[in-house]
Amino acid sequence: MILGRASKGASKNQGFPDLCALRLNELTPAHFGGAPTSLASRLKDRHGEPAGGESVRKVIGFLSQLFQRASSAWEIACVNPLEKWSALNLPPVPDGRDRTLDAEEWQRVQDALGRTTEATRGAIYTARFSACRRGEVVALDWPDLSLADPQKATAKLRNTKQKHKHKEGTKPKDREIPLPPFVAERLRALWESSGRPTRGPVFIGNNSERLRADSISQAWARACERAGVEDARLHDLRHTRVTELGNLLNALQVSAISGHKDLNTLKRYFNARAVELAKLLNAKEKSGEDDSDAFKTAVHALSKLTEIERLQALVEASKATDT
Repeated sequence: MILGRASKGASKNQGFPDLCALRLNELTPAHFGGAPTSLASRLKDRHGEPAGGESVRKVIGFLSQLFQRASSAWEIACVNPLEKWSALNLPPVPDGRDRTLDAEEWQRVQDALGRTTEATRGAIYTARFSACRRGEVVALDWPDLSLADPQKATAKLRNTKQKHKHKEGTKPKDREIPLPPFVAERLRALWESSGRPTRGPVFIGNNSERLRADSISQAWARACERAGVEDARLHDLRHTRVTELGNLLNALQVSAISGHKDLNTLKRYFNARAVELAKLLNAKEKSGEDDSDAFKTAVHALSKLTEIERLQALVEASKATDT
């Protein structure tokens, strides 16, 4: 990309010849960030607009690692001009996405998915209620599923997302997650209709090969457009399920299912609305149960509201629990 030889749009990408013409010892932090002519200021997205903060930081992070590798592994005498990120004045990273789907939106998208194949619908349905990433869903093979007893159904996710998973010597990590009975029953129906295979991919595309992750993303986008559900990405289903699980389980139990190793990252995925937390708090108080984790979560969320918003949330929760 820096040289202008990116695989996509290479003929239009002229790269950054002024940077490439400099010697290593001539490069300074100002060449990469903090100046109108810096690399960070000139980076564009696929639409020709200024690149977002996250994209800029990925490029700068890669280049910083490149300088480190040049010095440590290749024994090239150079100074890393990107070592101090604070001096680069990079664009900020936007707050984490907190979009979740409500029941009505999910139903509309389901109805709009009627034109897609059963495998695609099944993959999206599994993603919705398993908190799995799309890549984890399409990677499932039949031996990974235990569906004999829907009440005890599980799925084994192999070689799941992890930092440095492709680094030589890194052992792949698997995790086993529970599947809701209704998901297990749907997968078992797919197994029956597929001739009860003992091996091979669970979800197969029209080309008789494993369904691709981008295929279900495209099917999801088309269904959302038909259903009139705006600003809903496939990955938002993971946010939705993690939020639901957060109201039922403690953080360690949720992370065991979602695969989050960092609880701070998990926290970004828990996007419960204040009204839903108020319902949970009200229900716990009425039942007399002692669930300190749920109680603390609800109280913390309610404490951020204004007095009027807090009263409105509690009133709505009271109405919901009474009905």
